[in-house]
Amino acid sequence: MKYCTHCGNPVDPNAKFCSTCGTSLLQNNCSKCGTIVNPHAKFCHHCGNILTQDWVVQKEFNENIEQKQTINVELICPNCMSKYIVQEEDWGKENVYWECGNCGTNIEGAFCGYCPSHKGYVVFRPYNNKEILGATIIGAIAGYNNPNAAFGNLVASMLDSTPKAKATGVCPICQAECMKCPSCNQAVQVRFEDHGVVICPSCHLKFKMN
Repeated sequence: MKYCTHCGNPVDPNAKFCSTCGTSLLQNNCSKCGTIVNPHAKFCHHCGNILTQDWVVQKEFNENIEQKQTINVELICPNCMSKYIVQEEDWGKENVYWECGNCGTNIEGAFCGYCPSHKGYVVFRPYNNKEILGATIIGAIAGYNNPNAAFGNLVASMLDSTPKAKATGVCPICQAECMKCPSCNQAVQVRFEDHGVVICPSCHLKFKMN
């Protein structure tokens, strides 16, 4: 038997909303540890992470992209810091270039999205995978000292079926590092302790850097 997380009344196992109080019965996952949490919880009961509703705003952004409504997405020139509004036809593109109308600099963009850190729409700059590169170097050294371990890691990597991010980028305003979910296109923030693997707070897909 399944019960509503808000009022406690029994509900149909396949229901999306409680027939008594109208509460959403869709599962939410903590964006930090992935634990299933109450949709109305403010903190994760497993790791204490503050639960936000950023995924709701991102969902609206995705829907607006599909409907071609006007949203101001900031494109910032890294050379002269001029700000531009990205045109609607560029919202869904990945790994593209723009030319700054002020200084002529080529501005490289990874993807457009809602930054969950400073809560604004931006063009994310390509992520340089500095942490992943460091891990690769450390792994290479460990493999040099222990070839068997290196071979095992290579095989494990080849067999890993975890989906890869569509694109990875850094917010030009707050420097938050985000990946574009391969399922719902949401910008999901990456933290150092995530080791390049995150869970999308919107569609709950677990994925990692490409």
